[in-house]
Amino acid sequence: MSTLKKIRENVGLVIVLIAISLFAFIFTDLFNSIGSTSDSSVAEINGTSIDYQDLERKVNFVERNATQDFENPEFQYEIRNQAWQSFVQEQVYRQEWQSSGIGMPDQELKYMLTGRIYHPYVASSGYFVDSLQRYNPAVVDQVLAQADQFNLADPNLPENARRYKQGLIDLLEILKLDRQSNKWQRLIANAAFVSDNEVLVSNNNDQRTANISYVAVPYATISDSLVNVSESEYENYYEQYKERFAQSEETAQIKYTYFPINPSAADSADTRSNLSKVIMDFTGTDQAYQYAFSNSDSRRLDTTLRPISALPEVVYDVLPRTDTVVGPVANNRGFSLYRVVKAEKDSSGANLKLRQILVRIAPGATSEDSTTAKQKARDIRNRVNSTNFAEVAAEESDDAFTKDKGGEMGWVSTDSLGPKFKDAMNNAQPGEIRIAETAAGVHVLEVLERDENLYSVAEILRTISAGTETQDSVYKRASGYQSKVIGGIDFDEALTDYQEARTNTSIDFSASEIRLLGLIGARPVIAWAFQNDAGTVNEEILETSNAYVIARIEKKSDGDYRSLDDVRANLISDVRRLAKARQIASKLKGAAGSGDLNAIVAAYGQGASTGSAQDLRFSSNDVAGIGNEPKVVGRAFGMQVGTTSQPIIGTNGVYIIKLDAVNDPIPLDDQVKAIQKQAIRQSKGQEAVNASYQGLIDIANVRDLRYKFERQ
Repeated sequence: MSTLKKIRENVGLVIVLIAISLFAFIFTDLFNSIGSTSDSSVAEINGTSIDYQDLERKVNFVERNATQDFENPEFQYEIRNQAWQSFVQEQVYRQEWQSSGIGMPDQELKYMLTGRIYHPYVASSGYFVDSLQRYNPAVVDQVLAQADQFNLADPNLPENARRYKQGLIDLLEILKLDRQSNKWQRLIANAAFVSDNEVLVSNNNDQRTANISYVAVPYATISDSLVNVSESEYENYYEQYKERFAQSEETAQIKYTYFPINPSAADSADTRSNLSKVIMDFTGTDQAYQYAFSNSDSRRLDTTLRPISALPEVVYDVLPRTDTVVGPVANNRGFSLYRVVKAEKDSSGANLKLRQILVRIAPGATSEDSTTAKQKARDIRNRVNSTNFAEVAAEESDDAFTKDKGGEMGWVSTDSLGPKFKDAMNNAQPGEIRIAETAAGVHVLEVLERDENLYSVAEILRTISAGTETQDSVYKRASGYQSKVIGGIDFDEALTDYQEARTNTSIDFSASEIRLLGLIGARPVIAWAFQNDAGTVNEEILETSNAYVIARIEKKSDGDYRSLDDVRANLISDVRRLAKARQIASKLKGAAGSGDLNAIVAAYGQGASTGSAQDLRFSSNDVAGIGNEPKVVGRAFGMQVGTTSQPIIGTNGVYIIKLDAVNDPIPLDDQVKAIQKQAIRQSKGQEAVNASYQGLIDIANVRDLRYKFERQ
């Protein structure tokens, strides 16, 4: 068991960080069951039905490696969503790897562990280390053999052994998946071919330049109020750019009224009373951290040693005692009990409880200003003492936050305000008055107390939640409202007698959405919306973490295209700009005449101007003087020198350009050509990998059916 003892408690965190780094999504343990009955299908991927239990195994992996607070319902769903993303991507990859003949033999995995196929995460995992805590491939066999002795199915297996074995399994699976992914990516990337002509075209795009003169008429020269857009113009624009509004998922929109479930004063009193009942046990236990963790509503176990300035103020009066519990103390999370568990000497510095009188030195002040401020601080130091400090602070201090509080700063670390402050306050003792400089100015400081310890505090937190009586009262109100709505009264009209309730209409949301305005833990409402048809009002009141909800499904889409009415508000500026473009282009075309740019400007009139741009490059859309205009750049490189274009409808305005010159690049020598060819091949290979993977996802026809298993 010696190796086991060396593994730190945060092995799970190490493994999850590895997982995130490897693939930009969290891989999970192997799933072996890929088909099941339709009743338990949680997804369809490439026509294959995926069983609910397979997804649950992924969720369990993410949960056991997560460090955040599981009390947050939105975080709980984020955990499940991370598992879902991994689930889909891994399934798509596995099918591709199988068809491509990509595998992972045991010997290859062994090479990854022993460094013959180097993988940095093996060395950083903390598993394969020697007595000096250094990665040592010689211990790999010993670690694997020892892990084989632990049976995860054994209910009597110690928790640290279970965590050790499971963490190792997770690490090995991550390595397998990463290795197979790399093989597949190399297979795709190495297929990229680059011809000599591609190198020439690439070099021309980067190095060949063009000089132009232009006439520009920005859209902003025409007021929006002068442009009337017809319904047919909206319809034509929508049809022309319909693919922009394609939806890959089903969506829904609901109108909903929610009744907040707010704890009452009685609920607060009950929470405080119940927390008080554990004070005696918390005081007497010799396992303070563990006791606090198992009795707290927070799932964080913090054993960090901190200076007094970083502690809750309520424990100041009991320091450094470790046998006293403070509380219950009200805070923005509920009520807390605190117990100081450790107090150790701080070798790095000290904390001082101070009060101050600040003489501010403004940024950019002269040396004379600085000298004046220092002299003023010395004068104050000569007249101040413990008796009159508060009076002088109110009179002289330039710090608005402390001057009316007697100059009280609270506890301050000697390291926190810069090296000059630390030097000035070195070995300062209670009762002393010193002068110190910081970025803010010159401080006259009185030392009230000095503390040279670090402390660890255990906390038991109890959040205040609504009790049964409160919930019943809110539920009855929600039921009354629901009866009116089901009886045919409009949502808003029914609110007249329910001032505590709020009504919202959601935006279109997909089945993977986790939030609705005003609600915490909105998944039950979202799941209900996808389990019912448009027009439905929930017959059973929906419950979220903070409210009871009555909802009506306004509409549902089948994942085809968003309608014109849905996107109309987003089209206004584009359709109006297109109308302006046609108007400007028509007038410019009529003014073109001989092609003289100055004559065109004169004929067009107000709003038109001329300019020039040098060194345009096909690989860049930027045009000096007019901004990002890809159509202008593209047109310039398709013209003959000396010719003038027709009006070009661009991003920011309409343009007529004249090509003044084209500057060809210097021919490439063989060595440079070879270097550029390799660079293009690498870029092309990565593009091929990305496109191939995205293609696999696109054709997988993933159907997300998770909402079938969510409780309403």
